[in-house]
Amino acid sequence: MEYNASGDLLASTSSDTPSTIWIHSLESGRALTTLIHHSPIKALHWHPVLPDLLLIHCAIPEPTVHLWRAGWHSPRIQTLPLKAPVGKLKVAWLSCGDEKVRFVLSSNNQSALGQLHYTGEEDPWHAGGDSFARMGPEAMFDEGHSIDLSPVKPEADGLPTNTPTVELTAELGQTTEVQDTFHYRHAKQTAVYTLFHEDLSTASRAMATDPPQIKIAPPPWTCHYEAYVGAFYVSAKSGLPRDLAYEHLEASSAETSEAGVWKGGMVMIQLLRYTSTPVGPYDEMILLPGNFDVPGGHGSHTRITRIYVSQRDTTYNGRKNWNIPKHIARFKYTGDFSAPPFTVQLFPQDPSIDTPFFTASLQHLAFWTPSFPFSSNLLKWIGIPNTLVQPPLPEGDPREVICGTNTWYKVTTSIYSPKTKLVWMDLKQPGKEANEERNNWWPGIKRWHLGLWLQSTQMDLGYPEIVKV
Repeated sequence: MEYNASGDLLASTSSDTPSTIWIHSLESGRALTTLIHHSPIKALHWHPVLPDLLLIHCAIPEPTVHLWRAGWHSPRIQTLPLKAPVGKLKVAWLSCGDEKVRFVLSSNNQSALGQLHYTGEEDPWHAGGDSFARMGPEAMFDEGHSIDLSPVKPEADGLPTNTPTVELTAELGQTTEVQDTFHYRHAKQTAVYTLFHEDLSTASRAMATDPPQIKIAPPPWTCHYEAYVGAFYVSAKSGLPRDLAYEHLEASSAETSEAGVWKGGMVMIQLLRYTSTPVGPYDEMILLPGNFDVPGGHGSHTRITRIYVSQRDTTYNGRKNWNIPKHIARFKYTGDFSAPPFTVQLFPQDPSIDTPFFTASLQHLAFWTPSFPFSSNLLKWIGIPNTLVQPPLPEGDPREVICGTNTWYKVTTSIYSPKTKLVWMDLKQPGKEANEERNNWWPGIKRWHLGLWLQSTQMDLGYPEIVKV
């Protein structure tokens, strides 16, 4: 276990799951995140000044370090180009009497230094030259970004002349983990690298990259709500109507175009009213248009491609936590959501637009039907898994908290309703003209669909699992 400098975060591992790190907030008593690695964790080091910055070293032969910060969407991973054989590696933060954020990765015969420095700040270890590759701030957020970090050519004393060797050497003597592995003034193979550019102002605390006035709610989530679910089957031969399957931002992005082939299947439309979530109550409309192939040989999985909500907090957290492409819309109801019949209409945020882009009406069946319990585990028996595999999201207007992501996520949901009933869902849509109407919403389907009315429902939305494609 490792406590951070301010005493409000705890990073821990377990002998039962040696490749997993749990990070807990001691103020709230809740887990902030779980970091799952491919290899056992060898060392954890919180930064002595920045309380939310964690340096991670795994028990692997490659010279790789992981860095995690509360405001980052995912850890930064970087392999340093040390010469093989590397040997036994150790990692530690370095303190040089200033505000620079530096660490050292070393073996018994070589070492490399890394520094995180302010965006736009000149690299203090290198005055220029073709032998040093820099990484711009826009590339920093690209998952799996490959960098050719060529070492700085050593000077006569083993480091560039502009490197503060006196300060580093003095502080190195206080760093017991690395003081016996190499000495700066005699390490001919020492290389110096700038790994990442990031605004690391000590005035900003955890979640420094999150937008202001947004409630940050990391997974897991437990939510309570009432919902209506309509479903119909479509064949892949009919083609995916992109204007219906995606919001404009996702429809026009390269991430969506490269996110796998649509396979058709069971299309589900869900209308939800949340009464309790980590970010408060809100309304939601979800479209799951069947299955998609996941690149990299991960099979076929369902995903949410279009989703609208009625508030900002869930928009930002849904996109950031699980790659759920949430956008904000205005919801208008005619009737009572909890007592069909009623009609719901969705409008763009712009209050001057009075034409809905989606309409649905719910009503009881003509004959009495009993209620029954419903569990998402039952869906697996009819070939509908309770897992989502969500591709990375493009970034939209930051003022509307439409954040982008860069990693594929797989997430499992657990849903249970003790009281579920059958209802009719009518997808008749108003046309552009007053006298025009379409009899359906999705091309080629019928207007009426049998659906489920889930009452007193609980959903558990867990930690996402990174999917490498």
